[in-house]
Amino acid sequence: MSDENLAVLLSGSLAAVSEPSAIISGTDGADTLEGTAANELLRGRAGVDTLKGAAGDDQLDGGAGNDILDGGAGNDLAVFYSATASIRIDLAITTAQNTGQGMDTLIGIEGAVGSLFADIIQGDAKANQLHGDDGDDELNGRAGNDLLYGDAGADTLYGGDGNDTLEGGAGNDILYGEAGDDILRGGDGADTLQGEAGKDTLDGGAGNDSMFGAAGDDLFIVSAGSDRYDGGEGVDTITFAAFTGRVLVNMGGGAAQQVADGVTVTLIGIENLIGGSGADTLIGDAAANKIEGGAGDDFLIGGLGADTLDGGDGIDTADFSRAANAVIVDLSKSGAQSTGEGSDTLKSIENLVGGAFADTLSGSSIANSLFGEGGDDVLIGLGGDDILSGGEGIDTAQYAGAWRNYRWTLGVTGWNVRDIKTSEGEDTLYSIEKLKFSDRTVVIDVGLSNPVHRAFDNILRADTWTDGSAAVAFAREMAGKVSGGLSTDAAIAEVVVKARETTSVATMSYQFFTGKVPGGDGLDYLVAVDGPNPNNLNSAYFQNFGLENRYINFAVNLGRDGEGKAAFQAAYGSLKLFDATREAYKTIFGAAPTDEKIHTLIDTRIDYFAAYGGSKDADSIGTKAAMVGWLLAEAVKGDVGVMARSNTAWLTDLADGSAGYGVNLLDALNGYYKADFIYGG
Repeated sequence: MSDENLAVLLSGSLAAVSEPSAIISGTDGADTLEGTAANELLRGRAGVDTLKGAAGDDQLDGGAGNDILDGGAGNDLAVFYSATASIRIDLAITTAQNTGQGMDTLIGIEGAVGSLFADIIQGDAKANQLHGDDGDDELNGRAGNDLLYGDAGADTLYGGDGNDTLEGGAGNDILYGEAGDDILRGGDGADTLQGEAGKDTLDGGAGNDSMFGAAGDDLFIVSAGSDRYDGGEGVDTITFAAFTGRVLVNMGGGAAQQVADGVTVTLIGIENLIGGSGADTLIGDAAANKIEGGAGDDFLIGGLGADTLDGGDGIDTADFSRAANAVIVDLSKSGAQSTGEGSDTLKSIENLVGGAFADTLSGSSIANSLFGEGGDDVLIGLGGDDILSGGEGIDTAQYAGAWRNYRWTLGVTGWNVRDIKTSEGEDTLYSIEKLKFSDRTVVIDVGLSNPVHRAFDNILRADTWTDGSAAVAFAREMAGKVSGGLSTDAAIAEVVVKARETTSVATMSYQFFTGKVPGGDGLDYLVAVDGPNPNNLNSAYFQNFGLENRYINFAVNLGRDGEGKAAFQAAYGSLKLFDATREAYKTIFGAAPTDEKIHTLIDTRIDYFAAYGGSKDADSIGTKAAMVGWLLAEAVKGDVGVMARSNTAWLTDLADGSAGYGVNLLDALNGYYKADFIYGG
């Protein structure tokens, strides 16, 4: 081989062999060549030559003949670029050996480069660098942390003891890591990689490869092709970290599966899984899996076993849709938790998906999306602007505070629930039937066909109710009629008729005037924060309350046994509702209202305002005053969408079911004070 052709060879055809700074060549005679401190190539050619590398990382090519190759200091290579047949080298032999190019003696040699033919190269106890070059070569690193490169050809590489790196290069290669924590790279071709003992890293490269981890906790790196990954003993991991597109991987089953374009894998005995930077779906099996999503918005499914699901970067979801039982999952917990699918640990997970059973899914302090799917689920958003989607079943959105600390309104596609006390965020609810607070449960239904249907289907917003209730029967009757095509106006007319038929139609405030006050925190809000105490109705206490309570207490104080009863009877007893409203406005705000002001304040915020009836006794007068106060208070705050109509008083809300209070419409036999009370929000 000419020096020019050799320079081309060294410029890039051999992995990890640097191009020499100079080439020192001998003759076909008996030459003695000595290098310098630089990294040089010494070529003896034919003849009995002596090559001394001196300092530097040198390459020594004795050529034909019985040569002495003395590397000297540095990491030196015995190279056989000019060999005309296969060579055989054993770096552990320090005396003359038949290399196939003559009886050569190797001294101070740390590595070797084979020929263009099928070579056998063996290292020693030191850290060796062995190259097969072309041909179907066999390389054995033996002891030490060795670097083995098969290069071109169908090569067989043995790492031996030590933490070795084996690279097959081009061709269908077989790599054995043997003892130690080895790195095996198949390169091009259909390669077979066996890690054997130790914590090995196996990368098949291009082609259809077979990889076997054997003993130890091994790492498999996925690349293009149709590959087989068998972890063997130990806790083994497969990684798709280099993938930028989406991958879908299922660790169960053991069958071949296409996980991405041009990538098919067969997984056996693999416990852990790492995704790439795309939006991956990663599915575990019945063993204890550790699944890492990496970058991207990933779906992680652990399955049975004590799993660790780590979403990594992106908005990631832990999916329990395949669970065989109800699951309980809490994203606010940092350690292991018993989910019902094993003792699982969740890290960097933002969203949850439940299964077909009655699941309990809890978020964290950030924005979460919780999907109940099938079953009667409980969804707990905690902090942040959460999305709670119940799916099938009777699902509940649960909140830690009392009902009075929240406001819920109906949007285009679902409910919006806002925490007005702690400003912890506003949740959006889909397919949620109940709201559970610390002091009561409110029944809602976002799936009904129109606002009137919603109003009737949820007219009893009580802590508990049964299908045997007459009020529930009436509400369901009306809901059915609306679903069957009954118009909104006709539905309202039927309710108005029902209101005329029973004296049980009354407001919560009416119960205050009469003294028949049921216990419970739900009523405290109408009067004062410290409970329904008669003293709280007097003007001396009234200034301590908020705006809404001031309006209500003002009206109650006038209508009950407060300081203004006589004056109220004289001023308002004969007035109709609209006139009473005008007078209350004047008293509260200190100015006479105009029709325009009244309409701006109240009428434009009310969907339907029916005529107000009733006698002029003290109870009815008090009811009228309370209605005025409540309407004023709510109208100041926002669009309340109230429908008001009764022979004494009745308030409900046909727009979004958010009326602050209401009663059982059908308890005429027991009287108004024994009616079922409803606590709204």
